[in-house]
Amino acid sequence: MKQITDDFIKSNNISVEKYILEKQLESYFQTKTRCVVSTCIDYLNGLIILPYRKNMRKMAIYCCKCSNNQSISHFISTSPWHPTDLLKSVRTNAIKTIGKNGVLILDESSIKKSGNCSVGVSHQYCGNLGKKDNCQVGVFLAYFKEQKRMLIDERLYLPQKWIDDKS
Repeated sequence: MKQITDDFIKSNNISVEKYILEKQLESYFQTKTRCVVSTCIDYLNGLIILPYRKNMRKMAIYCCKCSNNQSISHFISTSPWHPTDLLKSVRTNAIKTIGKNGVLILDESSIKKSGNCSVGVSHQYCGNLGKKDNCQVGVFLAYFKEQKRMLIDERLYLPQKWIDDKS
């Protein structure tokens, strides 16, 4: 595993802030009374830079210029905006950012869950375990060309049991 050092952070630092401003995405992280663009930038830097075991505390220690672990947690849990608008903007800019003639990649990722109270948890095939077990499944769509890739859509898979029981 890579060690988290100042040199590691500097060598892996991409300008998330520059990207957000160039693509004019900052409007998605503002309300009439609040602007959390700086927290968004800190959170994205943490996701990109940290090599393993990413959590709010480590992001705050190693990657944050303006935020602490509480403000990042608040940013994730009480976001007033809708991610669909942001993803629509990302999809619109994907070809401009990455280039034409890329490929779409559709993939699922599953996480083992102990209980059944989290949304979508059911006894179903868990790819990470290679067998059926209690898990939650996400489906992701990405655009890829050469060494560049971009997540352009995501959904939580809901088994029929959840659709029938919760409607």
